[in-house]
This record gives sequence, structure tokens and C-alpha cells, in this order.
Amino acid sequence: MTSILTFNAGMIDIRTLGIPVYRPLPRVSERLRRLPDALAALDADIVCLQELYQRRQQNWLRAELANRYPYAAGMPVGGVRLGSDLMVLSKYPITATRSLRFEVAMTEESLFTDRGFQLVDLELPGAGPIRLINLHASAGGLFRHPEGVAAAAIRTRQIDQVLQSVGEGPVILAGDFNAGSEASPVHYRTVLDAGYRDAFAAADGEGATWDPRNPLVAGGKEHHLQAQRIDHVFLNHAAAAKLRPADARIVLDGSPPLSDHFGVLVEFEANA
Repeated sequence: MTSILTFNAGMIDIRTLGIPVYRPLPRVSERLRRLPDALAALDADIVCLQELYQRRQQNWLRAELANRYPYAAGMPVGGVRLGSDLMVLSKYPITATRSLRFEVAMTEESLFTDRGFQLVDLELPGAGPIRLINLHASAGGLFRHPEGVAAAAIRTRQIDQVLQSVGEGPVILAGDFNAGSEASPVHYRTVLDAGYRDAFAAADGEGATWDPRNPLVAGGKEHHLQAQRIDHVFLNHAAAAKLRPADARIVLDGSPPLSDHFGVLVEFEANA
């Protein structure tokens, strides 16, 4: 059995001279301190994280979980830019990793971050080599509606770029797509039409990852959006031939909340 968790941790904490200038969610330090124990309790084999922009956040989390996850992939951050927000933790060997920046993103994302996706090659017991893509597609940025025309056009190009970059062989796509069967369904359908299978749905999982009942959603600027699952794990045909979704559930949904997103955990059995 192999399990994969994807979770948007919501740890944005932009500072100037140590003073917070943009922190959309409160209690960043307190939530970050609780994250290692929460991840350890789930004990997923592979963890895909988004919205960990700070180098210090990624380095600290790696150190806290090094005994459980000896392999990690994150995008280095340097200079004044925030870089990327993506990180993968794994119990299994990572044989190669590459980072790509989205060719198109929200203006503020392009100026101050390296919003993009990770290509991480892994060796899974019973399944062999598999490429994992950890991604975080744009929502609405600071000023736009996440399901508006401008945001949708940007997400279309981002998802197309990911699908064109995955390479050959077994591929797993995981992360925050800011799209699903309820929200921005055209982007969700694009992934399915490209030959991918929704592992959460295939395992009869139920629930939403973006939920107005979450206090961190209820207190935010997008509290009006309906409950929806916008965080996903997809398999292409080659990966589905090796791995069968056996169980799936919404996790990290307790109180007090860790993020404005809940997590998605999918367990796979190796096909004989």
C-alpha cells in the first residue's frame, strides 16, 4: 500500500524588514508549529505541499520530519523574490527533481514569486519508477475573482503547460488545481480528457477541500464560494496500470484549522 497526501498549507507570510506586509491567513507561526505532528499522524508515504514560500519554513519542516521522510524536494529561494511555494516529502527515494515556472501567472505572482510546478521522479515499492508532479495553479490573485474570465484563462495555460511537460511513462499529478467538478469544471475536464483518472473519485472519496465551514475560509475574502474539492490526485493510464486507488478521504480538517484548505489522502494498492 502506498499513500499520497496533497495539502495547501496556507503559510503565506510576506515581510519587509521583519514586519508582516501580507498575511492572508492568521496565526502562521502557530499553524506551522502544529504541521509536523499533523503530517506525522497521517503517516502518508508521499506528501505534496503548497504555499510554503519561505525558505525558513521549508528548511524547518524538513528538519522536523527528517527521520520519517529522508527524501525531500523543494524549490530553492534566493534573493528578494519569494520563489516557489512547493515541497515534496517522501519515504521513498527521489531519483531526480526539476522545477518549472509557469509561463503565465497573475501579475503579482509573476513579479514576486516563481509560481510553477515540480517534476519529481520516485521509486515506489511494487510499482517502480513514477513521475510525480506537484503543482499549484493560480486562483484569483489579490484582485480577481478565482472563477472570472481572466483567472480562468491563466489557469488554462498553466494546466496545458503541465500536461505538455510531464514526459513519458507513469505520471501522478497532485496539488491545488483551483479547479474541480464544481469550480472551474472546464479545467478539471481538461485533465480527465488528457487521459488522467481522478484517484479520489475512483476510490469513492467524499468531501470538499475548500469549505465555508472552515473558520479560515469563513473569515476570508472568498467565503462566498461554495464548498468544493479543488485539490486533487490524478493518475495517467500508465500509472493506473501500476496503482489502484483503494481508499481516499479528506484529512487535516479538524479544529483549530491548519489552513483554509483541507487535505486529500489517497491510498493505492499495487496492481498484480
